[in-house]
Amino acid sequence: MLRFLGPLFCWYACLTGGNRKVLPKDTLDASHLPVLEENLPRYAPTGASLVNRRLRLGSFFSALLLKRWIYPALDVRPVVAELFLTDNCNLRCISCACWRADTPDELTRDEWFNVIDQLAEHGFVKLNFTGGEALLRPDLLEILSYASKHSDAELHLNTNAILLSPNLAQQIIDAGVRSFNISVDGATPEMHDGIRGQKGAFETTSTSLNLQDCATGTTLSSVLCSR
Repeated sequence: MLRFLGPLFCWYACLTGGNRKVLPKDTLDASHLPVLEENLPRYAPTGASLVNRRLRLGSFFSALLLKRWIYPALDVRPVVAELFLTDNCNLRCISCACWRADTPDELTRDEWFNVIDQLAEHGFVKLNFTGGEALLRPDLLEILSYASKHSDAELHLNTNAILLSPNLAQQIIDAGVRSFNISVDGATPEMHDGIRGQKGAFETTSTSLNLQDCATGTTLSSVLCSR
């Protein structure tokens, strides 16, 4: 029964927007409130794109229920895509090999436009842009803006935040990104910098965490290791 109720609950949450939480005002610093109240209407998904996204998610979880309980051979198409814009990175993490060599001849801007068009045609509801370090691409804002204008998908960006200035953070949000994932591999500079392979990375990333607009979601990710 629990295996049945899990997908059913996810289906209901997607249709009703139950996966989004609104923080009560008393949990926020008073200085954040004007920014939050001013930007929420601008950043919150509305209209046809929101309806299409919820319908697609509802269809996806309905198909999962059918596959699990009635028709195991049913082909259930994915709804979330992970887009590796580059294999290059500006850190030297001990848990990753991206930095060990430069990767030439990666997909061009127009080729990524074509990928986004295909994903939009197939009804993907979320596009996660990542790397390497996605902020290294000089055409990142163009790609994000194109995805925002040519698909109904929610846009998410993974970054180590080393290059994330206040101006760039706002440009990324204006381009359509509604959530960030920032890599933090320790609670101290010694731990984080040791894993990330760059002295001062912890301080830079910590500063960037304060740049995220109150109306966007920010999560932290860490690589578990024995160090």
